[in-house]
Amino acid sequence: MSYNVTKNRLEKQQIYDIVRHTFGKDTEVNSYTELLDGFCNTAYRIKLSDGREVVLKVAPKNGIVMMSCEQGMMQTEVRAMTLARQKGMEGVPIVYAFEENSFLSGSSYFIMECLEGDSYAAIKQKLTEEEQQTIDCEETNDQYVWVHGLFEKVWEEMEV
Repeated sequence: MSYNVTKNRLEKQQIYDIVRHTFGKDTEVNSYTELLDGFCNTAYRIKLSDGREVVLKVAPKNGIVMMSCEQGMMQTEVRAMTLARQKGMEGVPIVYAFEENSFLSGSSYFIMECLEGDSYAAIKQKLTEEEQQTIDCEETNDQYVWVHGLFEKVWEEMEV
């Protein structure tokens, strides 16, 4: 595991406390693993005693200096997913909880439904150069249109 100053890695008890805080004292953590694809936030895939799998995403600790474009990103991400689900978009996880500046983690965090699949970063090397270029181009154009419109709506609702 590499060192990254922005990674807010939690202790086992912190993860258990966040799960109980979110889902109730009867919900236990069967197992968890850190997801390593991210650059800034820390994410954990958690198997719960009720059979659900969730992802806990934790922002850098309060006080860590971030670039201005990274500030408020977790709140924006949660609002964008919530809005996308409200608009009926498929493939968007349910957000179960979002806490800003939580004493449980020393920062903001959210818990969302775990969807099956592989990240693009994980499979990119298995693709041909042509497949990568096609996806990168389509992803950039489609994401810009989709994300730009969605974030514009999120920012309007936030009245920023």
